[in-house]
Amino acid sequence: MMRHKMKFKKLLAVALIITMMSSLLGCSYSKKSDSSASGGGASSGSSTSTLQNIIKNGKIKVGIMLTTAPFGMYDDKKKPTGLDVDYAQALADSLGVELELVDMTADNRIPSLETGKVDVVVGCFTITLERSQKIAFTDPYLAMGSLMMVSADSKATSYKDLAGKKVGVVKSSANEAVAKSLGVDFKIVTFDATADADLALENGQIDARIEDSTIMEYDAKEHPDKFKVIGENLTTPSYCGFGVAFGDQVWLNYLNEFIFEQTQNGFTDKTYKKWFGKESTMPLNPTY
Repeated sequence: MMRHKMKFKKLLAVALIITMMSSLLGCSYSKKSDSSASGGGASSGSSTSTLQNIIKNGKIKVGIMLTTAPFGMYDDKKKPTGLDVDYAQALADSLGVELELVDMTADNRIPSLETGKVDVVVGCFTITLERSQKIAFTDPYLAMGSLMMVSADSKATSYKDLAGKKVGVVKSSANEAVAKSLGVDFKIVTFDATADADLALENGQIDARIEDSTIMEYDAKEHPDKFKVIGENLTTPSYCGFGVAFGDQVWLNYLNEFIFEQTQNGFTDKTYKKWFGKESTMPLNPTY
């Protein structure tokens, strides 16, 4: 009987040891799994946010299109200027760092973010579902539509009058999709930059162009002898945001707070009126 009791106690001790080891191994595996599930990127806690890197290095690299007046362009002294340049400078000032502008085309805005060439793109960047599959967007800082522009002496009064004609758009812009969605057989011609499309229309290489309403209104105001806007907005309002790479919620949160404060303190309205000579006719915040 004693022998059986001793044997039972040994088996019980072994069972307890196995149970304790299994529990410890389970905890270890769980921690590893939790760590793996959190993924990489600056937002996981294991990496430094772009925000912290910018402050540490004392410089922010902002992607911008300097061939898209009045958002980005060069003044008479070859110095970058424009609405987006004003926003970029205000952002740098809010961080207390130096601003480095990186000129780019519409086509390379997303690749520049994906490869880490810039910290953020402030480049007349329309928020779309397709683009949101590749990068993250901030809250909107600008609302706009799409308009058609023709030469000042054109007889066209509507986009429907341009069937079979050459219509220019900026490559990889939201307006390229707009041109294709109107159901008119345009001969679509793509350009790398807004300035190129402007020149093509002025020289008669194209018959019309479709562009953001803000840009069209600015061009028509600046050059009434060359261009005129025809018809109404071709789309419902669209919204522009800053573009950033995936995986850094801390940086995205800061940028959203920055945009919110600019809207609250009057910077947004003041800057729009500075470049377009009037207040925006489109509400910045959509109605749900």
